[in-house]
Amino acid sequence: MSDFISGQDIVIEYGILPFELLNRFIHLGLSPINPHTGREIEVSRFLGSVFKFQEKDDNADPKDELLKNFIDANSEMDWSNFQLSGDDEMDLTINEALLVHIYKRKHYEKLVAMDQINRHGLPALPQAHVKVAAKKSKRTPTIHKNILIQRAERIWQAHPTMPPSELCQYPAYRRDIIKNNGESYGEGFFRNCLKNRWPQPYQGPSKNLDIPNVTIEALLQDL
Repeated sequence: MSDFISGQDIVIEYGILPFELLNRFIHLGLSPINPHTGREIEVSRFLGSVFKFQEKDDNADPKDELLKNFIDANSEMDWSNFQLSGDDEMDLTINEALLVHIYKRKHYEKLVAMDQINRHGLPALPQAHVKVAAKKSKRTPTIHKNILIQRAERIWQAHPTMPPSELCQYPAYRRDIIKNNGESYGEGFFRNCLKNRWPQPYQGPSKNLDIPNVTIEALLQDL
């Protein structure tokens, strides 16, 4: 897996709108990266690259003056304080450029985890560290099967090429699916629930999509 991820992939993977990339991630420290040097691209260099043709235009269009003033005002700005211009055309150009740039994947995943904690609280401790009796379930295997099928269908709507064998490994998919005596179901139960249910035409070899568990958790938060 690459150490970098594009803005477009972030938007698709995390399920946000394109213009939200700036507020949700870049303002929190996720900076565009130069693919040749691996270093952060400063705001001034980014704007100079995006608007290089407009800057060379010497006509008297008032928008050119607005652009020049905007670039000058951001010459010493960092990404955490960067604000759009307020001009629809200019801001669209900036947002489109942010989408095609790349970002450090580890930094992105750290921000995703922080966002999930802010929304849903800290994750539960692993079972080995919880010194309480295992929670018992009052649901039957049939009810559990129906829940798992609903969850799988929800995941496949967003990620139709994810094979059942990979889907079954996500903790978010298995959440709260336990036997009445508090024991866990075996691997066979989770696989059998999805037998012959993977939608066509995607049945085929397993593909590792490297989708974070927090992304699946967000998809299934109401199921």
